[in-house]
Amino acid sequence: MSEIFKFCDPMMILADYKNPERHKHLASHIIISLGGEMEWQIENKNVKCRGICIDSNVIHTGTIAKEGSIVFLFTEISRYNCINKEKIS
Repeated sequence: MSEIFKFCDPMMILADYKNPERHKHLASHIIISLGGEMEWQIENKNVKCRGICIDSNVIHTGTIAKEGSIVFLFTEISRYNCINKEKIS
């Protein structure tokens, strides 16, 4: 069972799900593996990594390590998301 920790901004999840279905939503992610490499499908690209940032409204799914992962979710109005978009653009 995943545990959800809600701060004022962002939300942190200790993710226990191992292979979610392809989906997209209005939150950006920072996902950090608590074990080995994760395998992600981001739109039509395959990525192996121990940490990844996924923008909002992007179709994705992934397989995480058996130890789980930490997921930070940032809404579109999040001050962190706004800073991230300024730095990357």
